Amino acid sequence: MTELVLDIGNQRIKAGIFQNDSLETVEVFPVGDVKEILNLGDRYSPESVIMSSTSVLEQEMAKAWKGLSNVMVLDHTLPLPIRNDYATPKTLGKDRLAGAVAAAGQFPGEPVLVVDAGTCITFDLVDPEGAFKGGYITPGLRMRFQAMHAFTARLPEVEPAQSIHLYGKTTEDAMRSGTTAGFVEEVKGLIRRFRRSFPGLRVILTGGDGFFLSKQLKSEIFVEPNLVLKGLHRILRFNLSL
Repeated sequence: MTELVLDIGNQRIKAGIFQNDSLETVEVFPVGDVKEILNLGDRYSPESVIMSSTSVLEQEMAKAWKGLSNVMVLDHTLPLPIRNDYATPKTLGKDRLAGAVAAAGQFPGEPVLVVDAGTCITFDLVDPEGAFKGGYITPGLRMRFQAMHAFTARLPEVEPAQSIHLYGKTTEDAMRSGTTAGFVEEVKGLIRRFRRSFPGLRVILTGGDGFFLSKQLKSEIFVEPNLVLKGLHRILRFNLSL
């Protein structure tokens, strides 16, 4: 059985091809590359599709794939394999929800924290009963650098550092080291905060800065770059079983 999973973001679409519950292929496209995205249906002939968007692009995809019997869109009405305790499910990001679903499936019966380090960094908690409880949203690493440049008159825009110095000897180095160190310490501190309430907490890192963070965090951390795709697939399989 071939299944197509689409994580539709603001700037790119990440497509996952699952064969018999195994993620076999991952492809990434710019959001504007509609033709290539629609060609996925011809190239892989999926039996089922799930996507995480309610955009105009989703409408085009649904029209192109109308011959498929199972085309699903993840929204707040779609049944889930976990309980969603979020107070405003309509506003909950689909990537956050899918990541929580994947985490609950990876560590059933255990508390899990998903740290998604992208444009923003999100911290999302699944409790031992498998319920999504909520979390934190805070600026991502690159957003912090961009903000210093945008909201000051003279600070330059610099790239993040791959290593952290104790102190910087130039303005650029001070920005790199200070912002990166502050970012890492914030993540460490918030993980400790969750662990105080949930001993034995599992932590999964994902997102563009996930691998960088994993090198900075000296504890038992799991890195899963395709967590959202796997969560979407789990939601798809759950709905096909109903």
